[in-house]
Amino acid sequence: MSPADRVPPETAVPGGVGGSQAAAGGALQGTAVPGGIGGSQAASGVSDEVGETVLPLIEEPASFRESWWSAERRGDTPPDLVAEIAAMAWAHWDAHLPGVDAAWVATVVGGYRRELWLWLVGERTWEQALTGLAGRIRRRLPG
Repeated sequence: MSPADRVPPETAVPGGVGGSQAAAGGALQGTAVPGGIGGSQAASGVSDEVGETVLPLIEEPASFRESWWSAERRGDTPPDLVAEIAAMAWAHWDAHLPGVDAAWVATVVGGYRRELWLWLVGERTWEQALTGLAGRIRRRLPG
C-alpha cells in the first residue's frame, strides 16, 4: 500500500483522531480490560485480575501520530512506532516493572506491533491499544 492509498485516521474515523475519548478530551474510566476476568481499568491505571500490578495510564501520543502521518504524506520515512511506544511505556511504567529493563519492554512492544499499527491507522482506540499492551507486559513479567 502506498502512502497515497492510506487514509489519515482523522478522516477515517468519525469523532476525531482515532475516535478515542482521550482525543475528544474525555476521561478513561470504568472500562473493563478486554479478556480480563474480574480485571478493571480505573482512572488511576490498568490493573490485573488480582490487583498485583497497576500500570498508570499513558496519555494518547497524538503528536506522535500526527508526525507519523505527516511523514507518510511527504513520502518520508515515518518515525519508528515500536521505538516510540516502547520508550513511552518504559518512561511511565519502569517503576512498576521489577526485574526487567527497557530492552525487555521494547521486545514485548515489538511483539504488539500489529495492534499498535491498528491504533495508528484509526482501527483501534488508544484505550484498546494501551490496555492490550499493559496486559501483554503483565503476562510476560518474569517470576
